[in-house]
Amino acid sequence: MSDEEDNANLILNEQRTLEIESTISINKNCEVKWPVKRKIDKKLYNRRRIARIHRLILPKSALVIFSELFTGVPIQIEENTFLHGRAYTATIEIDGQKYTGNHISKIEAKQKACEQLFRSMLSKQLIKETEKKMDNRKYGTAQKPTEPPQEDFPWPHFASIAMHKLINQWKLQPYSDDISLQDKQSFVAAPMKNFPSDATKYHPVSLLAQLRPDVTFTYTILTPVIHAHCTMDGIPFTGIGSSKKSAKMECCITVIKYFWKFDFHDYL
Repeated sequence: MSDEEDNANLILNEQRTLEIESTISINKNCEVKWPVKRKIDKKLYNRRRIARIHRLILPKSALVIFSELFTGVPIQIEENTFLHGRAYTATIEIDGQKYTGNHISKIEAKQKACEQLFRSMLSKQLIKETEKKMDNRKYGTAQKPTEPPQEDFPWPHFASIAMHKLINQWKLQPYSDDISLQDKQSFVAAPMKNFPSDATKYHPVSLLAQLRPDVTFTYTILTPVIHAHCTMDGIPFTGIGSSKKSAKMECCITVIKYFWKFDFHDYL
């Protein structure tokens, strides 16, 4: 073998060695290095989870939730006049179904219509889930889920409505120290001696209850209005409203105007 052939073979071997070494180096550099798994602190995890839930679930009224879920759907308002005032009827139409709410306030009428809609939605969803569970038990088709469940029903929005109603209920019924049943039964409110000079600071129902604690009310429901009735000193009185609360207030206003010559309508 000549010197030229030896040199050629030597150069070829060196090139092959360089190619192999470069390939090994590239493979080493391309190895995927997974991040080290770190143990998450439970307290930190819980705080983050609660923060996520808080962002999803905020106290909101039914009217606000309606505007979020049904953008562009109008709420029709109809005014109803009667002897002692006026009331409003709000109507929502979804998929051919109508939902109504009545109140002396337009906003409250809309709220009641929205609440009726959401009650219907929730009832249908619960019935649907119950029927699905019954079918799975009957035919034995229930399978262990392979991935997290997915739903289209807006549960977070309904949780927001529930929180809003709970907070409002707490405001109407503030916390007070416990009173024994015996104390409650033995306690009888003493009537107010004289009609107050600052009557506007009182609610009509509260004022009449202090003036005449023995007055009782009965109700007659004539949709879309309700009649509240009471009798004082043999004289019957009636108040009309879209709810028992508003009808009772109108009845109290009428009684106070008759006996004490003070008309709350001049100040409301």
